[in-house]
Amino acid sequence: MWRNRVYSKFGNVKLNTPSGTFDSRLEYQQFLDLNLLEKVGKISNLQRQVRIKLGQSEKCKVHYIADFVYFDNKKKAWIIHDTKGYETPEFKLKLKWLLDTYTGFIFKVSFKCEIKEYEPFNKNAKEFKI
Repeated sequence: MWRNRVYSKFGNVKLNTPSGTFDSRLEYQQFLDLNLLEKVGKISNLQRQVRIKLGQSEKCKVHYIADFVYFDNKKKAWIIHDTKGYETPEFKLKLKWLLDTYTGFIFKVSFKCEIKEYEPFNKNAKEFKI
């Protein structure tokens, strides 16, 4: 007999923790790591599930929802940080859009075994602010 169970398209399991709900174990582990970095003062202003508007016009209603946003105290820069099992075509498109819309931040994406960093390529874009 089948039970009413929700299955993820990518096979990840949502976690309900005292700190909130996370889309995967990888995302939760990243949160624990970032939380520790914030406690020792390496980062500050750690935020989860931040909605970032893409595009400059008011008619554009597309947003990128970042897993984490924080300020790196050593690099003196805002970090937009995501965790992914792998890069989907939608993720790649929104990442390029984000890198073209804003400047003044570093984008990090954590995979199971590696971390990639990207910097904005449109130097005339709007400054990223929380």
